[in-house]
Amino acid sequence: MYLYSIKIKIAILKLISILIVFILFQVSCNNGKKENTDNAILQRSSTNFSGTFSGLMPCADCPGIEVTLTFNPDSSYSELMIYQERSSSFKDSGRWIRNGKMIEVEYSNKKAPPHSFLIKSDSTIAWLDADKKEIEGPLKDHYILKKK
Repeated sequence: MYLYSIKIKIAILKLISILIVFILFQVSCNNGKKENTDNAILQRSSTNFSGTFSGLMPCADCPGIEVTLTFNPDSSYSELMIYQERSSSFKDSGRWIRNGKMIEVEYSNKKAPPHSFLIKSDSTIAWLDADKKEIEGPLKDHYILKKK
């Protein structure tokens, strides 16, 4: 009887060990699937948004800055800023990623800090301040860029 009791305990321990291995395997597989799903959603959200947006933004010492931003489906980004009544313009480029309703741009020129935009609709985005908040005040409408 004693030998039979030991065999049952060993069988139970084997069963518990197999169950633990199975649970660990399931958990590790599910984590990988979630990561792959998250990456797919991130890639899909990046490619679903693209287009060229433009507007006339305020300028401290000129009539305005003509801004043209292009978000390409391959996540590349270009920016053209033309200062009115001046012979100066600036071009920049980089990569962009969509994070919910926010677009974050990292410029190729590492000296330029990253910049963010808020998707307000299919045809408008808002230029955000350094704290990733919409610009307030009487000129706030000038920071809304429209799709071409």
